[in-house]
Amino acid sequence: MSTKSAQQIKPAERVSHFSRDVWSIFTPLALETKAINLGQGFMNFAPPAIVQNAAKEALEVVEANQYSHPRGRPRLRNALAASYSEQFNRKLDPETEILVTAGANEGMFATFAGFLDAGDEVICMEPFFDQYIPNITMNGGKPVYVPLRPPADAADRVISSHEWKLDIEELKSKVTPKTKMIVLNTPHNPIGKVFDEDELRAIGQVAEENNLVILSDEVYDRLYYPPLNTFPRIANIDNLWERTITVGSGGKSFAATGWRVGWLIGPDHLIKHAFAAQTRVVFCVNSPCQEAVAAGLENALTQSIFQNQIEQYMHKKSILSKLFDELNLPYTMPEGAYYILVNTSKIQIPRDFEFPEILNDRGADFKMCYWLTKHIGVCAIPPSEFYEKEHWPLAAHFARFAFCKTDEVLEQAVERLKELKAYINYHLNDSLPLIVNKITSTGTQVPFAYGELPFVCPSYDNTRRQQRSLVNLGHILRGDRYMKSSLELNLGHNSYCRQLCTVNLTEKDVALAKELVKLDYRVEWLVDGLRGLSQDSSNVQHRKWLPQFKMGYVDKFTGRAYLYNHFNLHLQYQTHPTDASTKYIVGFKVHPSAIHNVNTCTFSQNSTATELGASALIRYTYSVSWEESKTITWNTRLHRYQQHTHPHIYMISICSTLICTLILIGIAGMLLMRTLARDISIYNRESKDEFNDGKHQGWKLMHGDVFRPPRHSTWMGPLLGSGMQFLNMSMFTLAVGLLGLLSPSYRGGFILYAIALYLLLFTGYTSNLIHHVFNQNRKAWIQNALEAIQAAFFVPSALFAIVFIINSFVWSKGSSAAIPLSTFTTLIFLWFGISVPLVFLGAHLSQKKQIQKGEFEPPVKSNPIPRYIPDQPWYFEPIFRCAVGGLVIFIVLYLNMYYITVSEWSSKYHYMFGFLIIISIILTITAAIVSIGVTYFSLCFQDYQWWWNSFRVSFLSSVCLFM
Repeated sequence: MSTKSAQQIKPAERVSHFSRDVWSIFTPLALETKAINLGQGFMNFAPPAIVQNAAKEALEVVEANQYSHPRGRPRLRNALAASYSEQFNRKLDPETEILVTAGANEGMFATFAGFLDAGDEVICMEPFFDQYIPNITMNGGKPVYVPLRPPADAADRVISSHEWKLDIEELKSKVTPKTKMIVLNTPHNPIGKVFDEDELRAIGQVAEENNLVILSDEVYDRLYYPPLNTFPRIANIDNLWERTITVGSGGKSFAATGWRVGWLIGPDHLIKHAFAAQTRVVFCVNSPCQEAVAAGLENALTQSIFQNQIEQYMHKKSILSKLFDELNLPYTMPEGAYYILVNTSKIQIPRDFEFPEILNDRGADFKMCYWLTKHIGVCAIPPSEFYEKEHWPLAAHFARFAFCKTDEVLEQAVERLKELKAYINYHLNDSLPLIVNKITSTGTQVPFAYGELPFVCPSYDNTRRQQRSLVNLGHILRGDRYMKSSLELNLGHNSYCRQLCTVNLTEKDVALAKELVKLDYRVEWLVDGLRGLSQDSSNVQHRKWLPQFKMGYVDKFTGRAYLYNHFNLHLQYQTHPTDASTKYIVGFKVHPSAIHNVNTCTFSQNSTATELGASALIRYTYSVSWEESKTITWNTRLHRYQQHTHPHIYMISICSTLICTLILIGIAGMLLMRTLARDISIYNRESKDEFNDGKHQGWKLMHGDVFRPPRHSTWMGPLLGSGMQFLNMSMFTLAVGLLGLLSPSYRGGFILYAIALYLLLFTGYTSNLIHHVFNQNRKAWIQNALEAIQAAFFVPSALFAIVFIINSFVWSKGSSAAIPLSTFTTLIFLWFGISVPLVFLGAHLSQKKQIQKGEFEPPVKSNPIPRYIPDQPWYFEPIFRCAVGGLVIFIVLYLNMYYITVSEWSSKYHYMFGFLIIISIILTITAAIVSIGVTYFSLCFQDYQWWWNSFRVSFLSSVCLFM
């Protein structure tokens, strides 16, 4: 027997040199890390309904489940001929000029097999579809590479895919006597470039001069975006039809990449050689799927399948592109296909991040995409996989993202990719976007979107159709409306008195501007997540920095209103300690002014140029100054935004509140413990008969009625359950903030986290426990179900109604605080889709626990006949004692709630989560003590109806706080 191992068997030379491809690295990694896979270009949504139905119907046809004609099923070839004849400006012959293939890739493999001999060369344009190379080499050919090159400033701005250029002279230089074929890809993967007719003609001339075959990979031919109205094909240029094979794909056209249905279109003298090779490989293609693709082509025009598809992909593309705009990451805007190529040179991977050894001999983009997948949770593909090793540096700072996913998946990816903001750095002369948000006032609680005001400069597209950056649910509920300004910022580049825009105001616009200036509205601008700071001039002795700046001012002598029309922007940056070319934005200040001469930016406090009269012509200008900071670092850049909260004032208010609470605890404890101790001692010395003889009064006589269910007890469970839900939500959210898991730079994160906790901390469990205390019939399933329904809908419906009414008033004012209908729909979906099912689940678990363990039963049974309640003194009527108890709670917490409310109204948000947690704990303890006291004295006056009274005490205190 041989001693040699089978593992020593030598593989074929044509496959032995293949390295581990990109898909075998990143697909398992995405699954392992549960990352959102935007790397591979497969769709996660279904094909059009008519295509799906045709596939199902084909499965019922016996003939459609057997071998098909080797050239493809007649129905599909006829449909292809009808669909493409107009596009190729000729009547296609379905018998000789169309070949159906097992996917586009197999069609290209068959073409290479049909034309290449050993040593034949094939020119490929980089970046290329990675399967080109093994297809060529396995058929004996040799790939030769010509790169498409981006513009020199591609790392500094958003570029169009059309700006990637092919050097025709370089292409000509690659042609040798062994050259047999040129491979063209349009729309291009991964760039998205659609070659125009001039470029195609130049490529075609090279092919004609050297008698070369053109293999034109046009699998994305149904996906090209405006302003392109038609898709140019190289086969239609001059006489190039005679030497061109065009590749198409049913999977790409109808979102069915797994069906593996493609086609080749070309003259018979070329197609027949690919056909000869294909029949030796697959013989025929998936029959039922051919029928489905045929149905799609037959109905594409009448049902606007391709037009609708383009519109949907344009929206998907905008979801990602708006994010990259917000992050200020340059990218290539595709003209076609469904990929965005992002320049990642500004992203700084932490130096201590460990990479596997398999990436040691790969390009820098492999490490970037690995880190994105592993750390950020979004998988992208490194484009150096689409270059030969010599040209890997061309792809070192790019990553390819596919947007052929559902909107929900793309939105989830966007939320994760926003974490990149903490890892983005800049270089000198890099362009930074200035984001405008909203205007707010301490005199009114009606914010407005700054970019939608009629008297300000429009956004960067110079139209009134403002381009909004991405916002999350928390942003919308806070009234944030981010838009990109047309103001230009380049890191380290100072500028003076630059013209921004000129706005001609109508009488109505002037009236609005006057009103907003007189109400002291302030503007919020952001650069790299930092709000623009300005000094508050209201207190000359103690000026402080505020994260907004005034829109204008009112002359205190004349009462005239003036708009600030010049903005001095002062920005600070920090240089990386080990990489001098890397910069971090650490400071942003705005100094608005009213100027008299917009050409020289001379200043005047009484400038008639900006006075708001019957109408006005406002000319806006700005100046930018940069400073390298030696004291402020990336880690401390947010400290100035937190210093204005005056912690000494809060500590004084906490101490005063804590003292009041301790005094209250001491008084209540002394009274209750002494009274209870005396009464219990007497009770222990007396027999039960003596106790019931009527000689004693007070709470002792209530033992047979104290656990009697109150009137309307079915409503107490939902209210208490919702109260526990809000309490737990608040405490958990504050704890997360205290632990530093909610960064102040993540706007809207606090609200998002609170909403998530509210949905997940289901109220059904507590509500059902309370219901069981009142109703000991453990198998009353109908009553339990009704209780769960009340818990799921009572409080949320009331809150929704209140919010809807308030929102109607805010919406009528045109405020940015108005919640859009789409957001209401999202909240309702979350309510019904998550909260309601969890309420029923909690009720079920609670009921199951009670049946199994018999918990939560009262210690004594209620008497069958309710005890008579004597008349109460006027000062202890239920309404009076509840009002007094609620007022006590309010007085104890008034000072703290005053500072919190003022800070909230003036947008000076608290980052002292420890302070908020202490106040919340004090509030809870105070409410509990007062409720206990009121309950005890109620029983002393022989009023055993304490359930609702104890609830009303805390409820009325919340009413006082709300008022």
